[in-house]
Amino acid sequence: MDTRKITTVIDHTAVGKRIDVWLTERFTYYSRHQWQKLIKEGLLLVNNKKIRASKKLQIGEIIDFYPQNDEPDVNTEFSIIYEDEFIYAVNKPHSLPCHPAGPYFNNTLWKLLQDSGREVFFVNRIDRETSGVVLVAKQGKIAGLSTANIIEKKYNVIVYGSFPEKLLTEGYLFERSGISRNDMLKVRKKRFFSYSKPDCLCETAKTNFSLINYNGKYSMLEAELFTGRMHQIRATLNSLGFPLLGDKLYGPDETVFIRFINDEITIEDENMLVLSRQALHAKSITFTHPINNTVLNITAPLHSDMQALFPTL
Repeated sequence: MDTRKITTVIDHTAVGKRIDVWLTERFTYYSRHQWQKLIKEGLLLVNNKKIRASKKLQIGEIIDFYPQNDEPDVNTEFSIIYEDEFIYAVNKPHSLPCHPAGPYFNNTLWKLLQDSGREVFFVNRIDRETSGVVLVAKQGKIAGLSTANIIEKKYNVIVYGSFPEKLLTEGYLFERSGISRNDMLKVRKKRFFSYSKPDCLCETAKTNFSLINYNGKYSMLEAELFTGRMHQIRATLNSLGFPLLGDKLYGPDETVFIRFINDEITIEDENMLVLSRQALHAKSITFTHPINNTVLNITAPLHSDMQALFPTL
């Protein structure tokens, strides 16, 4: 197994904060209690020295964290759905990160593919909780070409309520400070969508939503992306009043996210979320092959947890 070290340099935004509080806000994959335990065990150093959880941070200090090999469990049931001499495509399961980040290194799609003897140069990546098509190049130079060659990306989404037959959303995504009294939501860069341009830093976002089916409680949608922004589908739908099932950050109750990162999810929360992960599936990618210039459409079958809510599809 590989040894890891994660290094962070303290900037002005963290000055004066207790290190255990800052770690919990900045790296939300561990609770405050868990970070305190890791500090006590000497797995986190400041300027190469052991510290207490009560230490107040100063600008320029270097934080080194040495994660151990007991990474969180993941879903390893990926499948190769297309392959040729230059590229291949994976149907990634939910609950599997694409690449090393946070507490994940060996338990990632990148490492699992490497361990299977494959070269791994991601063309696109999707969130840990999102399932579906991930396109991979066998050479680094091909990955860059393939990124530019992507023509179309479509997703399957399940939201609460009855959604319109068709809805084209063209507007702006932005972050809004002060939206929550809890700083953790700001750290997670929660975004919002508006049809009109807000008076703050923003990005254009365009998505076309089509209703596939309504089962009396939830709507299955197809989302076609015309721009590729962070959290574009989730933030847009939440702002329109149609949050995704299973979404802890953009769901109908934002306090669920706080309980989630503190390992305090309740039975009521689980019932409200319906799914254990956000109901988002990267359905297909259409792209021009970087070598032979043929147009390919790679489609990943819907995963069983989302399919089970719409058995007649």
